[in-house]
Amino acid sequence: MPFEQPQFEKSPEIKLEKTRVEQLERKEIKSIEKLPLNCQDRIDTILLYLKEKPAAFVEASRRIYKGKDEKEIQAVNQLTQEKHQIQETLEKLKFAYQAKEFKKEEERTRNLGHYFFIGRDSEKLGRLLEAMENKDDKEIGLALGYPESACEAFVNKATIDYSELPKEERKKIFKEGTLKFIDFRLSRDHWQEELGLARRWQQLINEKSPNLYEEAVTEGTKDIKRVTGLGKKFQHLLNRVEYYKKGFKKEKL
Repeated sequence: MPFEQPQFEKSPEIKLEKTRVEQLERKEIKSIEKLPLNCQDRIDTILLYLKEKPAAFVEASRRIYKGKDEKEIQAVNQLTQEKHQIQETLEKLKFAYQAKEFKKEEERTRNLGHYFFIGRDSEKLGRLLEAMENKDDKEIGLALGYPESACEAFVNKATIDYSELPKEERKKIFKEGTLKFIDFRLSRDHWQEELGLARRWQQLINEKSPNLYEEAVTEGTKDIKRVTGLGKKFQHLLNRVEYYKKGFKKEKL
């Protein structure tokens, strides 16, 4: 007769602690969901909270037309409130962070806002800040938790665009709504493994934040329909990094 491993019931105390931890996690994730950040930035912050990423670079901003002084005053007031909400949430979550105000002058508009550099701890935040100060694109990617293969490919201009992926893979990405969870450029040689990581993140967001997941899938589907490649999809974050490096190149972080 085969030996059967005895089954042990978890004590009421262990079950109660597990429930308490799960309730706290749900509460803290909901606080991230409510942040005045775009969908991608909220996903990144939740993945940071779940210890899937070491750091994040997000922003709260408004774009206004020049000459609209009243609109600018309203925008500044709204941004001040949003900054306080973000700071309060980050502090409750015990993240290390640094906030920096910015103003981008464009031809007809002015973009106002606050950058937030966020780390799971001060060491990870420091790594991101140092990479930004050194304008080291590979190190910036690594500090943000991107695969090393993707970071190297980005620096060496060896990335692959969505339109260049095999047809069946493109169909799968579209059907599964994976696009919004690929927040780095895929490498030409290792895109399969990199997609695997993106799908892991997708699964986690689906499990931990169903509402944000649905929002991300909807936005990702629209992105694919609106543009033919991944390049434009990533341009927002790339522009954010480039604006920061150019706009603050003479300042110490």
